[in-house]
Amino acid sequence: KLDPLSYTLFVAPTCLLVLLVGNAVTWDPAIPASLAHWWPYILPNALLAFVLNILVASIIKEISAVGFILAGVCKDIAIV
Repeated sequence: KLDPLSYTLFVAPTCLLVLLVGNAVTWDPAIPASLAHWWPYILPNALLAFVLNILVASIIKEISAVGFILAGVCKDIAIV
């Protein structure tokens, strides 16, 4: 079994590959300029996404995948 950080480091390159393909398909030359303008918002967002991935892996390790899905269903029911 993998610990949460190892799992995240194992999955991250696959996610990067998918995002790079999508970026190559929809590339616009204005993207670097927008990145320079929005970087104070993009950096915390990326860090928060990384922490969320680690938390998801930790929760799945502790309560199993079925428990994680059931918790998600209960959350969706509570939201609606």
